[in-house]
Amino acid sequence: AVLVARQLRRWLARPAQISVHTVDVGHTTLDTGQSLLDGLRAVNQPHANLCSGRGRCGTCAVRVRAADSPLPLPTPLEQATLDRLAHGPDVRLACQLPLETAKALEIERLYPPDYSFEDARPAAPQIKAAS
Repeated sequence: AVLVARQLRRWLARPAQISVHTVDVGHTTLDTGQSLLDGLRAVNQPHANLCSGRGRCGTCAVRVRAADSPLPLPTPLEQATLDRLAHGPDVRLACQLPLETAKALEIERLYPPDYSFEDARPAAPQIKAAS
């Protein structure tokens, strides 16, 4: 009876799952109770995140193309970064977007998974040599 009760408790405590379709990758299933970025990391799906998921850089930004239920509102930290990026109202930070209520989500990455600090630097101006 103890073993059956233990198995039942494990089964009831398991997280719900959400189906995520990434435009350039395809379908994957993630556990709820974590951020979108953490979920993608858990299934070894690379995703840009120069600040390591602290909500500051915006490189983990995704365009939410579809969700089967309303997503939680952005936190003040996320909203400040989104305001600075100005990509539009359908953009969220993967590191700050909690996977909670939706059962299906379709996203599009705004930056490639291998985006680096070198990509973020503006190009140096070209200096013309004097003749």
